[in-house]
Amino acid sequence: SSTSSATQSFSSNGRSKEKNFLEGRWEEMNGNYILRPPVSSSPYPKALIHFLGGALVGASPHVAYRYILEKLSERGYVVVATPYKLTFDHLTTCDDVISRFEQCAPALARQYGAVPVVGIGHSCGALLQVIITSLFPDTPRAANVLMSYNNKPITDA
Repeated sequence: SSTSSATQSFSSNGRSKEKNFLEGRWEEMNGNYILRPPVSSSPYPKALIHFLGGALVGASPHVAYRYILEKLSERGYVVVATPYKLTFDHLTTCDDVISRFEQCAPALARQYGAVPVVGIGHSCGALLQVIITSLFPDTPRAANVLMSYNNKPITDA
């Protein structure tokens, strides 16, 4: 029987072959999922979008938010979707997210030059973007887009 690309397969060491889940133009880089604008668009992207998904799907943003992220890429944006594991230790989660993002950012900057970074987050991802912008000044953002952000003060989050 044939196996579809959405079916998980395993290498000889028992680890999943993650690239089977990277359909289309997606690529994995240092724990991030990257989507570059199509070659037919301008050689210089409008911005780099750093995307963090919601709590229940934050571990697979390239799958759960594929449609919207691909549409943004088609319109000239570089998309970096960083997966994370849900914990209530938000500072540690942010530190891990930033660490992985900073591992791919230099390669993208060499390719595209200095472009503005826009943080986009849905639900818990929006909360994490607020924390990153507020408490990690070495990770500058030109803007943030916060979708379905909760209404609790950050001290209660």
